[in-house]
Amino acid sequence: MKITSNIEEYIIELQDLSKLFGIFDSEIEIEHTETLDDGVYCQKFIITNDGNKNEYNYSYTIDKSFNALRQKSYRKRMVKNYLYSILSKMFNITLPWGSLTGVRPTKFARDLIENGEAKEHVIPEILARDYYVAEDKARIVGRILRNQKGIIRNDNLVDIYLNIPICPTRCLYCSFISSELKFVEDKVDDYIQCMIKEIDAVKDIIKEKSYIVRNMYMGGGTPSVLTAKQLDLLLSKLKFPVNE
Repeated sequence: MKITSNIEEYIIELQDLSKLFGIFDSEIEIEHTETLDDGVYCQKFIITNDGNKNEYNYSYTIDKSFNALRQKSYRKRMVKNYLYSILSKMFNITLPWGSLTGVRPTKFARDLIENGEAKEHVIPEILARDYYVAEDKARIVGRILRNQKGIIRNDNLVDIYLNIPICPTRCLYCSFISSELKFVEDKVDDYIQCMIKEIDAVKDIIKEKSYIVRNMYMGGGTPSVLTAKQLDLLLSKLKFPVNE
């Protein structure tokens, strides 16, 4: 399988989604292009399979009230959604969690609620209708959200997660967005500097919103691929009295 896109950060996510349809070792070729025309995002997929080439087009707009991070997340959602709809029809396959890959469904649903994109009582409907999640799985997410209300009580409590999307090797079953160290070793220091900028921005938000940092986590990827110096540089930016 060959997947290309003019938006490089989409490629791994499109690969991960395509693997779930069992076509990773096939001769299928998927070419994706995203363009922006007067506020309209246009998606084009050209898919070649068994010598047959077909073109698929889709367009959408993004709410102007979305900040840059939400816009980026929304664009990724849309490109995965559209490819899912194409492959599902092409191979007559449906996946229990639809187009949701590399993401915790309850976290995704809670983000929709917190960002004002959905009300809690319609989450199962939205997951099933817009993200192709099986109805029984969508209902499970709805029940989990209701049950978690007794646990997640203080809206001012937040957790910080540091993502190190790099591994010594890449497992075939992995749906996380990560790369092997040997392919990106020359970019790790730049990535660390970008993380530091993001940490500084997050610290400003924490101060502005009077949030209390409850826990800090580091994952990936495999965080232990970082050198002691790189790890110390990151952790020195995060000095919160956390529980874990």
